[in-house]
Amino acid sequence: MQILITAGGTREPIDGVRYIGNTSTGRTGAVLADYLQTQGHDVTWLGAQSSLKPGLVTDCHIYVTSRQLADGLQSLLSSRSFDAVFHAAAVSDYQVDSVTSLGESVFSEKNLKIHSDANTLQINLSRQPKIIDSLKQWSSNKSVQVVGFKLTHSKDPEQHKQAIEKLLNREGVDAVVHNDMNDISESHHPFTLHVPGRSPIDCDDILTVYRVLATLWEMNA
Repeated sequence: MQILITAGGTREPIDGVRYIGNTSTGRTGAVLADYLQTQGHDVTWLGAQSSLKPGLVTDCHIYVTSRQLADGLQSLLSSRSFDAVFHAAAVSDYQVDSVTSLGESVFSEKNLKIHSDANTLQINLSRQPKIIDSLKQWSSNKSVQVVGFKLTHSKDPEQHKQAIEKLLNREGVDAVVHNDMNDISESHHPFTLHVPGRSPIDCDDILTVYRVLATLWEMNA
C-alpha cells in the first residue's frame, strides 16, 4: 500500500520569534511510519519541523504552518495515488490575523520581532479551514481511506463522544482514532478506534490501531 502520514504540531507565527503551537511531539506518526515501512508499505511522512522523525522512512517532507501542511498534502495527494492517509498532525484551528501593541497594529512580517514595551499585547485570531475536509477532494485516488485523529483533555465520556462524532461525521473521514491526555503516560499510549457501523475498538498502541484497520480494509476489499 501507498500510505501518507502527517505528524507533529503546526506553528502559527505571531512574529519572527514567537508562535502559537501545541504540545504534539509527532511520536505517534514516527512510530507508525517506521512500522509500516518494515511491513513493506510505501510510506510518505509529512511532519512538522520540530517533530520526532521516523528513522527508516526516506520519503520525508517538512512543514511549519498549517498553510504549509495543507499545501504539502494537496501536492502529494494530487500527484500520487495513496491508498490511505493517517492524518495525525495536530493542526491549529486558528491563525494570527493581527497583533496590536500600544494601540497600534504591529503584526506585518514574520521576520520582525514585536517589542515588549507594552504591558499587554492583543492577538486577534481567525479560524482556519479544516484540512481533513479536503483530503479526498485533493486526492487522485477518490477511494483513499482517510483516518483522522482526535485528542481530548477531559474525563467526561460525553465530551469524548461529542468530539469523536463531530470528526467522524465530517465528509470524507473513514475512521477516527481517539485518545485522551488523561490516559497517556510515559509507558502507555492507548487509543480507541472508531469506524462507522462498528462498536469502538480499544487498542493498546498505534500499531494495534493499524492492524485492526488493515483487517477491516481486507474484509471490505
